[in-house]
Formats: sequence, C-alpha cells, structure tokens
Amino acid sequence: MNQPSVPPRPAAPVASAASADSLSAGLPPAFEQRLREVLRSEVEFIELIGEDLVAAGGKRLRPLVTLLSAQALQVGAPEDAGGHHGDALALAICIELLHSASLLHDDLIDDADTRRGQEAAFRRYGNVVSVMSGDFMLARLLMLLSELPAAARLTRAFGEVASVICEGEVLQFQVAAYGNPTPEQYSRIIYGKTAALLELAARRSSAAAGCLRRAGTGPAAVRARTGHGLSDSR
Repeated sequence: MNQPSVPPRPAAPVASAASADSLSAGLPPAFEQRLREVLRSEVEFIELIGEDLVAAGGKRLRPLVTLLSAQALQVGAPEDAGGHHGDALALAICIELLHSASLLHDDLIDDADTRRGQEAAFRRYGNVVSVMSGDFMLARLLMLLSELPAAARLTRAFGEVASVICEGEVLQFQVAAYGNPTPEQYSRIIYGKTAALLELAARRSSAAAGCLRRAGTGPAAVRARTGHGLSDSR
C-alpha cells in the first residue's frame, strides 16, 4: 500500500492545452469558486486534493454540457452575468464531483502515474487518502443534491449513473479475464466509462430537476435531449 510522503505541492499549471482552455472558458467564474467551497475541509490532505482538482482545471466538458443544456431549456431565471441559474450551476458542480471522484478511483485501479499533468493523487498521498478523498467528493455531492428541487429524483438519477460507471469498470476487467468480448459488452463498457455521465449532464439531470415541464415533453422535445453522449461511444 502506498503511504503518504507529504511531498511539496507542485505549482499549479499556468494554462491547460488550447482545447481545454476554449472549453473551460465557457464556464462562469462562479463555477470554480463554488467548487472550492463545496470541497472545503478541515483535513489538510482532503483540502489539498480538492485544491489540486480546482487548480488543475481540465476541459470541464461535463459541467459545461450541463450548463449549456440548462441554458437551452431556459431553466429558471438567470442569476449571474452568464445567464446561469443557481440550480443549474449546482447540478454542474455535482456532475464534476462525480467525474472527479471516479478519476481518483480510476487512477489507483489503473496504477496511473499522472493526472492532468500532475502526479496522481494516490502516489502523492497514498491509496487510503486518495480513495477516501474520492468518497468525500461523493458525500459532498449528496449534500448538494439534497438542497436542490426534486432532490429525490436527482439523487436517483445520479445513483443510477454511478452504478453504471462501476459496472462498466468491473465489466472491463471481467471481459479481459474471460477474453473474446462481444460487441454488446464493448458497447456497455464504453457507455459506462464515458457516455453515461455525459448523458446525465446533457439530459437526465435536467429532466430530473423538472426542466421537461418548461421545455415541453412531446416527442420532439425529448428526442432533442436523448442520445447526447451516446453517438460517439457506440
């Protein structure tokens, strides 16, 4: 088991790749500020991992998709200069927390060396700290969901997707052990590892929050939101 070595913290990257910059630029400044607030902890190692998450940036594709979906559906009244409603911003934070928690766990499973240009968290702080920090993010996600309208439906939607993510990861190891994966198994693996969370960001979180009542629930309105995150993974 890796043990924490309490290394000096590397300087935060000055800038991400151009593609990541162009995507994350679409997020309001309130996103990073709120993410920091949600991840705040009195335990130093958890705080450090949370700060690394914010400082490292990344494409932030999933929360951006969440906000764009909410904006397209005209969810609630605008509450900031970017036109993003507070509930939509909270949903985007929840999406990022679920994604980031899965990355902390994945890096340990995959024995990764780096994440977003920095040494993987489990190599810097140890296995236990990394896994428990991921669990901390999931706990904060649940707390944030509990404050939103339609909290029960949202919690169920996030829980279902978290289950699919876990199944996709384990199925990948199962298929590798048995060999000869079928096309159906391959589709299920990449759906669980990639598409399910994008689908949640683009459609299911908005639907669970009751957005369909405003945008319309006819076949055309539903089709416009169904399949996002799926076309590139099957």
